[in-house]
This record gives sequence, structure tokens and C-alpha cells, in this order.
Amino acid sequence: MIRKHIDFLKLENLEPKPDWCNLPSFYWMPKLHKNPYNYRFIAASHKCTTKPLSRFLNSALRLILKHFREYCLGIYRNTGVNAFWIVENSLEVLDSLRSIPTRKAQLASFDFSTLYTAISHNLLKDKITNLI
Repeated sequence: MIRKHIDFLKLENLEPKPDWCNLPSFYWMPKLHKNPYNYRFIAASHKCTTKPLSRFLNSALRLILKHFREYCLGIYRNTGVNAFWIVENSLEVLDSLRSIPTRKAQLASFDFSTLYTAISHNLLKDKITNLI
């Protein structure tokens, strides 16, 4: 499988570094704060053959994100409606919350634990292929 990964990456000019010859590992971490206990799956790819492809995909998706952010900024300038609800980190969330007058603020949180598991892999691959 590693040889197949490396051969594919060479065809796409994404050859991995010589010491990146591992397969991704998959494990889970317990969520002990949940009742009943739950788990979070982790896909680790340290020094992995898929890393160059992951980096390429990350770069492509970041460009799409940047374009979408600019597009939404234009909407906001023209209408006053914020159509962009993606944050880089928790500090952006805190800054947004601080800007809301407290007497009008309502705060709610939601658990999206099943959001990505419900997406068809074939549909996802098709859409990402079209984006790239």
C-alpha cells in the first residue's frame, strides 16, 4: 500500500520525503466528561505517505475559504448581514461574543458529532474533485 501511495504521489508531483513511509494510524480517545462515556476517533498521519496529498488538499481548501471569506465580506458591506460563520480559533469566537450587547445576547451550543459521518464518501470525493 505504501508503494501505491508513493507511486500515485510521484504521478502528481507530490513525492513524500524519504522518511515519510508510514501509513496513517487510527485510534480513539475516551470522552470521560460525557454521560454515558463516549469516544473521539483520531486519524494520525505523522511522517505518513498521505501527508503531501493532505498538504495539497489543505492549500486548495484554504484558497476556497479565503475566496468565500472575501465574498461574504462584500455581502456584509452591502447588506450588514454576516454570512461568514467560520472561525480559525476560539479567540475569534470570544471577540464576536464581546461585540454583542449583553441585553440582546442569547448563547447556545450544539454538538456536531454526527455531521461528517452522515456525508456520503462518494459524494464528498466527487465534490472535492470538482472544487480542485
